Amino acid sequence: MRHFFRWCGRLLLLVMTLGLAAALFWADGQNKQIDEWEIFAATKNAPGRIVAVNGRNMHVLIKGKLEADPTGAPIVLLHGFSAAGHATWLPWANQLAAARRTVVLIDMLNFGHSERITEAHDDLTHQGQAALINGLLDALGIGQIDLVGWSMGGAIATQFTLDYSERVRAITFVAGHVYGANRVNPFELLGKLPLGIGRALTWNSLGGSPNGLVARMCATDKEVCHWLDLLLIENTVDGLRAISDTQQISRLPDDVALIDKPVLVIAGEVDEIVPRADSEWLAETLNAKLYIAEGAGHWPAEKDPATVARHILNFFAGNAPEQPAKDAGIDRDHSITGKY
Repeated sequence: MRHFFRWCGRLLLLVMTLGLAAALFWADGQNKQIDEWEIFAATKNAPGRIVAVNGRNMHVLIKGKLEADPTGAPIVLLHGFSAAGHATWLPWANQLAAARRTVVLIDMLNFGHSERITEAHDDLTHQGQAALINGLLDALGIGQIDLVGWSMGGAIATQFTLDYSERVRAITFVAGHVYGANRVNPFELLGKLPLGIGRALTWNSLGGSPNGLVARMCATDKEVCHWLDLLLIENTVDGLRAISDTQQISRLPDDVALIDKPVLVIAGEVDEIVPRADSEWLAETLNAKLYIAEGAGHWPAEKDPATVARHILNFFAGNAPEQPAKDAGIDRDHSITGKY
């Protein structure tokens, strides 16, 4: 019997050794591909402006004129944890601009056409990103804003509202990831694996790999194909991993209830990333309006983009200084349908 267990132990060790060797061989090939493909400068073909903020180069795309928003405050959109950054809002965000609202799409640090840094840093925390956004608004001469945060952008929007409350007129969470750093994403742990394995896994999930999420989405939805160019910016994968490696400085979720602004919460009925229950908790905590997009997942506008845009526009219009409806381009008497 002892001989049998010794034999089993040796066999297990052999299998583990071969498995590790195979993983290292695979990771080596993937990491070479990353270095060959991620070659573009962050500013290449940037459609908006590059603004220096606290020593960081930040990209912002503005639709409309800042001084022309009929409500007196532009709509600022904060994207989720996708290297494509602002592009993930397009073309949907054009529906907000079509209502004659000025729309500001910000690429946060390490996303979109903004600068990439490859080591953990306080600028990559919720607090750090919020401070960079505040500095960017200062540089653009923007005072108050209507704020929208999607997924991780909901966390940054929360932090921003808590830290710079005077700037926020009203806030909308779209599948907002606001439950702080207490929950650990299992895949995030895989991305931390050493010996280049975690880097390769990140490339094949969130990066520009032909097997990555965006490439697979592009195969069935041509509207997202333009994201791929942004995933081939130099240091994109290492930038995403740097965010995961950064110890979070955040007021989430402890101080969420301190938000004293008008709030709208929008959730996808079958969201598997930010479960509907989390959005319902957020709405209850903030005494907010809640809209559940039926049949939708993590992007609530996927089924009915026009309705989601209308909910946001009408919500913000109801919390803006009174303007004639024809000037604002919004029907203030429209009765919004949905699950409130």
